[in-house]
Amino acid sequence: WQKGRDLSSRGRWEEAILCYTKAIGLDPQRGRCLLDQELYSEALEAFTRAAELQPHRRVFHQRSIVCLAAISEFPGCLQMLNRDLEKDARNPDLYVLRASFYERFGQPALCHQDIQRALELEPQHRAARALQQRLLRQGQEAKAEAVSRALRGDLRGALFRISFAIENDPLAAEFFILRGTLLRQLKDFSAARRDLARARELCAQGSPAAQEVQRQLVLTYNDCAVRCYGLGRLNEAVKLLGEALRDEKTEEGLYVNRG
Repeated sequence: WQKGRDLSSRGRWEEAILCYTKAIGLDPQRGRCLLDQELYSEALEAFTRAAELQPHRRVFHQRSIVCLAAISEFPGCLQMLNRDLEKDARNPDLYVLRASFYERFGQPALCHQDIQRALELEPQHRAARALQQRLLRQGQEAKAEAVSRALRGDLRGALFRISFAIENDPLAAEFFILRGTLLRQLKDFSAARRDLARARELCAQGSPAAQEVQRQLVLTYNDCAVRCYGLGRLNEAVKLLGEALRDEKTEEGLYVNRG
């Protein structure tokens, strides 16, 4: 193996390949031994060479990806997995593997997307289900932190945590309701309306969550109208209150404000 490395460094490729081939034949477990010793860079080199010489052995390729992850070479991992998925787009294991890398390197939204793809291909995929449960748990923990910060008056901190919760579970209506409420309190009315509209799409019609969405939308229209009134934009304020009354005709305060 060492002779092959020396020959490679001198550009004597054919001789180097012969040496690597002999080394693999004599010691096929070399890369695995290095991996077990956590010598990831050396193991990566061994598996990469082995994959080049025996491309039909996918195990070398897969272990190269593991080594890249261990040395935090996220771009390299992603590049190899993307290439694999181009060749085998219906392999749920590859989506789960890429999802696990996305989670490790702090990209839960992309992790969630790959988990969904894996489960579409194999609904009972155990690793995908386990990873999904981990994301759901992280989402609930982040939501609890957001509520705690909001109660302490730290609205910006609460917004940051609930946004992280949404990245982990973008199908949770309750997360969008909370973020919409926080955005309304922070006077970002357009963003609040977008989040509440998304929450309404995710809620079952007539459910308590749907009723809360409706209440928050009315409050958002009203608060935005009050702000417009304070800025002298009376026509805009009247229009906003009209939109609120279209959805909520029994709220006396809306009629009072419009009047």
